[in-house]
Amino acid sequence: MKRTVFAISFLLTTIALFAQSLDYRQALAKVISGNLRLKVENSRVDAQMLENRTGLNLPNPEVEFSYQGNRYSDDKKTLDITQNFDFATLSGAKRELAGAKDKRALENIAIVQSNVESEADRIMTEIVYLRKLKELLGTQLSHDKRLYESVEKLYSNGSVGIVEVNSAKMEYHLTENAYKLNSIDLSNAVARLERLANGKIDWTGTKYMDYTLPADFDEWSRTASNPEVEAAAAEAGIASKEVNLQKREQLPNFSIGYRSEIVDKTESFYGASIGVEIPLWGNRGKMKAAKAAKLAADLEHDALREEFIANQRNIYSKAMLLKKTSEEIDKLSKECDILEGLRKMYDLGQLSIFDYINQLKPILQMKQKKLECERDYQLELAQFRACNL
Repeated sequence: MKRTVFAISFLLTTIALFAQSLDYRQALAKVISGNLRLKVENSRVDAQMLENRTGLNLPNPEVEFSYQGNRYSDDKKTLDITQNFDFATLSGAKRELAGAKDKRALENIAIVQSNVESEADRIMTEIVYLRKLKELLGTQLSHDKRLYESVEKLYSNGSVGIVEVNSAKMEYHLTENAYKLNSIDLSNAVARLERLANGKIDWTGTKYMDYTLPADFDEWSRTASNPEVEAAAAEAGIASKEVNLQKREQLPNFSIGYRSEIVDKTESFYGASIGVEIPLWGNRGKMKAAKAAKLAADLEHDALREEFIANQRNIYSKAMLLKKTSEEIDKLSKECDILEGLRKMYDLGQLSIFDYINQLKPILQMKQKKLECERDYQLELAQFRACNL
């Protein structure tokens, strides 16, 4: 019975741990879902869209009643009911403009989300690098500690001098300090990510996001966009709907009504009424202003898209260069990885402490440089994919 309970408990614990384990994209999604900036922007846009939907219906009907008394004859009662109509409302031009404003408001959410995603992606890329570096420094620290302890023993029996001891001690403390500084940087990066997520993120990954640059940049750029460019396109859409609205508002408005006038039981008047409002001066200049605004919005959209493509091309070129450099350093690092051989030669007394340290340093520096180059490449990828995560 105890074994069964233990097995069930172990299974539940394993399932819970597995459920808590997030991969890179899942962790990024959790940051987005908890981010306060994005929640605030969603609420603000909801309010904006509600405001955009006001004033889209015809004006309220007007009802007017009057009573006039007369001491010498019967009193007169008058009832007027009037409904005004305008082509801007009847044609749907106002509703189309509201829809364009809604789209622009939604692009604001996309901009904030893109900024939050990009910031989180860069922080997570830095965290992966710091975790890889921590593993490397931890291995190096363990190695330097064993070396230092070994040299101290040799010093105690007179096999080496104080200079050798101090050299080993210095290398050990330098690595120890580097390891501690790395731990501080890693803790700070994780704290920044959790502030961005407004909560704890159960992500312990040591792998970068699985992402590949497009093979052909020119082909990719034909359909590529980002939230800022889309927002500019939405702004141009609003300007276009404004022009359409002004065209409708230049058409005459009209009203239809009913009028009743009662003097006495035998004498009363009633019938329909119709009125027309001719827009001769009220909208003067509005059409020119709307067309000028549309031209400016179209030009801004074109300029932002051109700037976006140029910036992405620059990032793409840098990323491709860093990728090639990273692969070359990785290859050299593997070819020059003779750490185990150096350790054996030192243990056999074939290398002095100075020769050992001098030959060890370049290998460790190359390993660290490999991590740095890989990180720089991944940061460029994060910047490139910021528009289409």
